[in-house]
Amino acid sequence: MMKIVRTISFITISTVFLTCTEEKVTPRAYPRVLTHPVTNITPGGATFNGELFFTSVEVIDYGFVWSDAPSQQLGNTDYVSLGSRSNTGTFSAKIERSLEEGKTHYVRAYAQSAENTVYGPVQEFVSLGSKAPSIEDFEPKTGTWGDTIQIKGKNFSQVSGKNRVLLEDVETQIVFNSDTLLKIVVPQSFINSIGKIKVVVAGNSGESSDFFELESALINGFKPDSANYGVPFSITGSLFSKNFTKVYFNDVEINAVTVNDSLNIITFEVPKGLTVGFQDVKVVIGDRTITAAKQFFRATPIIKMVDPESATYGETVTITGKYFAPDINENSVRLYFEGDPIRYHEVQKVESSTTRILAKIPNQYVGYAPKIGVTVNNDNSNNVLLNIPKPFIESIIPSSGLLPGSKVLITGRNFPMGGSAFELYVNGVRINNGTVAVNSHEELSFNFPSDAESHSIQLSVNMAGKIGDFDITTSYVPLTKTKTSYGSRSFLNFGDIYQYNPSDGGPFWKYNLASNSWSELPAVSESGNGKNFFVLHFDGAMYMGEQSVVNPPIKNFRKYTFAANTWEQKTSIPNAGITMASYSVGDYGYVMWAGHDGVSLTGKFELWKFDSATESWSFLAPFTHETNYRSQSFAISFVSYGELFYTVANYDGKPAPEPLWHFNLETLEWSKKDMDFLSDIQHVPYNGKSYILANEYGTNNSRIYEIDKTSLEMTPSEFPDIPISLLKGKAIIENGNKLLLINQNTIWEYDPQY
Repeated sequence: MMKIVRTISFITISTVFLTCTEEKVTPRAYPRVLTHPVTNITPGGATFNGELFFTSVEVIDYGFVWSDAPSQQLGNTDYVSLGSRSNTGTFSAKIERSLEEGKTHYVRAYAQSAENTVYGPVQEFVSLGSKAPSIEDFEPKTGTWGDTIQIKGKNFSQVSGKNRVLLEDVETQIVFNSDTLLKIVVPQSFINSIGKIKVVVAGNSGESSDFFELESALINGFKPDSANYGVPFSITGSLFSKNFTKVYFNDVEINAVTVNDSLNIITFEVPKGLTVGFQDVKVVIGDRTITAAKQFFRATPIIKMVDPESATYGETVTITGKYFAPDINENSVRLYFEGDPIRYHEVQKVESSTTRILAKIPNQYVGYAPKIGVTVNNDNSNNVLLNIPKPFIESIIPSSGLLPGSKVLITGRNFPMGGSAFELYVNGVRINNGTVAVNSHEELSFNFPSDAESHSIQLSVNMAGKIGDFDITTSYVPLTKTKTSYGSRSFLNFGDIYQYNPSDGGPFWKYNLASNSWSELPAVSESGNGKNFFVLHFDGAMYMGEQSVVNPPIKNFRKYTFAANTWEQKTSIPNAGITMASYSVGDYGYVMWAGHDGVSLTGKFELWKFDSATESWSFLAPFTHETNYRSQSFAISFVSYGELFYTVANYDGKPAPEPLWHFNLETLEWSKKDMDFLSDIQHVPYNGKSYILANEYGTNNSRIYEIDKTSLEMTPSEFPDIPISLLKGKAIIENGNKLLLINQNTIWEYDPQY
């Protein structure tokens, strides 16, 4: 006011100086007021004092403005209006509101004309307090969130922010305020059923005598009526709280519920962990619990049908039902073994929904009538029968000429993977521990056993019962175990196989093919001191040479007569050297020796001939192409079409190619053939032809070559390869068409008609 007066006064003086010739003063067109000190300061309020000391216009309103801030104007502070007046004079007002105890307040008188509002100077005082706000009434008494409540009373503040209104203990938004009327909005955070209204002003508060009642939420319904966990669930109704709604199934609280903006739909997913059966659906808002009129049924998965009803391994079936989990990984599809409600195979899922699952039948055997079921969170469905066709065998490849250890294929349909489900029997005896390799649902394979006891075989294939019997044949049958670890110490005479092992003290054995029995014969050697042996056998007798390079050398030569079953000593052999190879054919025997001069080895090789008719020896020729017997060995010799052949092995710690040498019995000359063998070889006359059998080092296979009768050249034969190792072994002929093969532990019979 003083500033205004001064300003106005300053403008008036300037006018006088500028218009001094007229000597006129412009009258003031606004009132002037003073603010006098505050009096009667008590805990119940204070008295404000002022004075209207000049006015040239009508005062339409006057009174006081005050606050706890130094600056006050109408519109942003509390005020008291005393009405209108036209005369000057003092005035006072007793203030009982909006004065906070112990706080400094500032008050100014004001006067208002039609054109101006003027204020008196500021008076400062410390309040002792004021009266509490009083609520006389409010409307409406019942409502919901967002509704406006009008509160009538007194001692409210006219300043926004000076009033606080609480509904119980919940802060409300004030949308209108005066000293006698407040308007508030019911907040969504108020969730109790009833609550009193409290107004707080300047540290004082007043509370309504009546309660405001919040309208209750309602549940109109929910869906689905029944479900498993993980399924979307919605509750419809009204007056749900946006942020303070809780949902329970029985006593289990549901997490992550969402209320829409219209407050009439609650959505969430059915949680895990609910007890199977009927559940009360409850909505809790504050102290109110609203229970749905009907119950929700927490269901377990149910299978209605499986299509197709019959399916084989690897095929896809459709499982139709309800209450499956919406997440494919939450569904466990199980195929239970036939007749076993516990043991099962997990089934691969292709796709799924709450009512349909596409599943792939596992490759493993589960029986022919297993049951399929669905498990969701440890809840099991009913199990439905599924028919799996039995395996069907179409062919055995090969079905004849099977070789020991060879792979046999079984083709057909509906084979489960995993060979443990199959059992194989040969003539009623389970083979290979029943092991079968399942290559696909259409092919099995197994290795043919080496202990089949006959050429004609009934192969039985079983899987939870017999699938079928099949006639197969094998060319090779083991007849008996040998009596010596050297199959080469064997020969055939009049249908019997003889085996000797002089290095073991002279045992001598005969195996009768007809009776399949062994008998022990008189010992080969009485001394058993020999270090090297050779045998020449003929139709009626056999001769054994025993040698040693000790001093004096051992050169024993004995004869065994088959008919008499006796041994007799013969004239000493002409050489005490080491026998490199020996062979007998017709009435003659041929021996290759490392030369010996009666004291020691000479390092030369000598070929001798024995005539069984005269029991005499004759020297044929030296072999001078190889001179070091310690690195050379004439492994096997044979006669074919009247010709004599030898292989010469070069031993330096590992196998090396063996050249083939030919000795001409007429010219007594050696010649080297253009052929090498990385093997031991022996002669095999068979069906009017002459063959050599080459056993390959490091393998179980022996290959067959045919000797041309004219050129004496050797070519690979159509004769089947021999699948057993004949290293240190022998091949001999029995009855003209059966080949007897003798290796280190077994005598085998080969019959080509199988």
